[in-house]
Amino acid sequence: MIGRSIASLGSVAALILPLLVLPTLPASACTGKGFDELESSRMIEGFPFPDAIKGLPRGKMRKYTCVRSGESFSVRYGDEKRDWADVIVSDRVADIPRAGQMSIALEIELRIIELKRKLGSDEKVAILTKQIGAKTASMQLSHTYDGVEHQSFSFVMVIRKKIVKVKYTTVKRENAARRANAFRDYYFARLKAASKTKPRLNAQST
Repeated sequence: MIGRSIASLGSVAALILPLLVLPTLPASACTGKGFDELESSRMIEGFPFPDAIKGLPRGKMRKYTCVRSGESFSVRYGDEKRDWADVIVSDRVADIPRAGQMSIALEIELRIIELKRKLGSDEKVAILTKQIGAKTASMQLSHTYDGVEHQSFSFVMVIRKKIVKVKYTTVKRENAARRANAFRDYYFARLKAASKTKPRLNAQST
């Protein structure tokens, strides 16, 4: 029961983020869940996705279908039993100055939280920390689902004209920030290294 509830909330969050930052298609073009669930691979649209990161195995990807241009997708690591992370890649809004993109990215996260409250999904939500820099942003939340407290960490950066967000969630509070930061550091380091070479667009490898 708890797992299904958490999975449903994760789907809402992962789906809303790309739709808020990208121009959407007409409603008639958006059918079903709004995404296709596919097998993931080690390289997707020039973005690296190792088989595992800090003990969390790579799962499936979701390719979002209700966007007008560009690529928007997410890849899941781990599962809802203890620790899991979603790496979400979205086109950034072209007319937003770079200096304001980090604020916009966190504002999207806050909108997701507010929507969950309106839907009655969240029993309790608290923003613990929030930091906004020129090129990165982060936020830590405490939230409760079905009586179980979770710690959630969101890390955002802009690279290659894309917003890349790592959202790390855990039901185990001890050393939660350390595990989340370790996941973020590893993935962002791999991403920066991969970005030094010219990506091959519209190609996947396994």
